[in-house]
Amino acid sequence: GVQANLWRAPTDNDNGFVNLKRKWEELGLDRLLCRNERLEAAQANDAVTVTIAGVYGPKVMPPVLRITQVYTVTGDGRVALEITYAPLKEISDYLPRLGLRMALPAGFERLIWQGRGPWESYPDKKTGALLGRYESTVDATHEPYVRPQENGAHEDTAFAALLNNRGIGLLAAGEGFSFSAHHYTPEALTAAQHTIELRREEDITLLIDGAMGPLGTASCGPEPEMSDRLYLKEPRAFRFTFLPFDAQALDVDTAAKAALGC
Repeated sequence: GVQANLWRAPTDNDNGFVNLKRKWEELGLDRLLCRNERLEAAQANDAVTVTIAGVYGPKVMPPVLRITQVYTVTGDGRVALEITYAPLKEISDYLPRLGLRMALPAGFERLIWQGRGPWESYPDKKTGALLGRYESTVDATHEPYVRPQENGAHEDTAFAALLNNRGIGLLAAGEGFSFSAHHYTPEALTAAQHTIELRREEDITLLIDGAMGPLGTASCGPEPEMSDRLYLKEPRAFRFTFLPFDAQALDVDTAAKAALGC
């Protein structure tokens, strides 16, 4: 299933002199639990709308934010999602990400996207990654830093698709989002101190972010520019469309146009 996600495996800069990792852990971003408030479903014409709302926070602590997810499923197989993140307390620190995560079974290794590439990019590290259409694999987009950490994201994405060797795929489309796909979970990347400690998982973790936080240079230099910092002072909403498809009947670009409503 789809899960809301605000945590990233801390980078060397996140562990730097401002110690964002500690601040994010104090907020409980690495262990957010959902307390459901509302679940509603409605049908109109050929669409079903499901609304899920809940508050999120660490166990036995006051919630940090409310997340509302509105899914609209149409007869052509499209699933539109509007997700809203609303703070329930003052969050003075800038955040690692506002996103989603989901697990895909083994085999969805082929990766095609329209956005920045071919290498990783972040809000303050993207001018060298040019906009275009790229193809790669999940394994190839993972950056094996000496100390495992957040890596492999791609900014300004219009769509990203993962396919298996039979051409069955899942496509995600949106308005300039960030995404990455790994054979490692954020928890595994957080826990490992050296790349050799990582154990590749067959399943794939797909991370989709309405907004990704910057990297900065705080391990040896200044924090990120204010304009790049990701704050949650008021509700922020993002929209995505998901479309399962068979490349033998619907190629990736046609599927992307369908998902984007072109």
